[in-house]
Amino acid sequence: MEDTVLPSSATSPVDAMFEAFRELVEKDRILKDNIADVAHGMEYWVSRIVAILQKTHAFKDGYDTDLKEVQNILDNEVQKYLIKLAALISPVSYYRYYDNFRFIIQKLCFVVTYVHFLKHGILLSRDKVAEILNIKVDSATGFHLDVEDYLFGVLQLANELSRFSINAVVVGNSVLPFKIADFLYDLDAKFRLLNLKNDGLRRRYDTLKYDVQRAEQVVYDLTIRGLKRPADEKSKF
Repeated sequence: MEDTVLPSSATSPVDAMFEAFRELVEKDRILKDNIADVAHGMEYWVSRIVAILQKTHAFKDGYDTDLKEVQNILDNEVQKYLIKLAALISPVSYYRYYDNFRFIIQKLCFVVTYVHFLKHGILLSRDKVAEILNIKVDSATGFHLDVEDYLFGVLQLANELSRFSINAVVVGNSVLPFKIADFLYDLDAKFRLLNLKNDGLRRRYDTLKYDVQRAEQVVYDLTIRGLKRPADEKSKF
């Protein structure tokens, strides 16, 4: 009886298929590691920016110097990492690696909208945030500013402003809390139009009511002390 001859492992279609899989997995691992490295590098600078912005709550000698330092880091450091991310991420892979960078992008949206509010007292649009960060808004381009990331950033802004309102009173600024309260009222009304479902963004939005309540309490305390809002100080966006 003749022995059965098995196919050579070198020419086995199954082996060839799994070798191709191995190469794909390795390429995916390398890409994921590269994206994670870029995100980690950017996270350092974003954390540094947030630390700088915390100094604005002290209101010492204004905050123009702090805002200029933040803008310098955005332009000269953060921008480098955003360019690298854009080069690494294709339209089909954006959400595959999304968790590696989405929280950082949300934090950047907060940073840019917070800086703009301190300068102008209004909400910066998603398109303008993307323009400042030099990020696309069209998902077909690959790396882009997702709508939810922008909205998460705006909700972080609301939380920061509720704290900012309290600290403004501490240093004797009785005008800004009224502006912030109006801003948060309007923001809450805009979010209600979105009819958010029960997901992460909805749960984050649910905390906005506490930010509004804090701002309301500050305004109430000022009002009963006779420190009312000047007629021309209502903030709109």
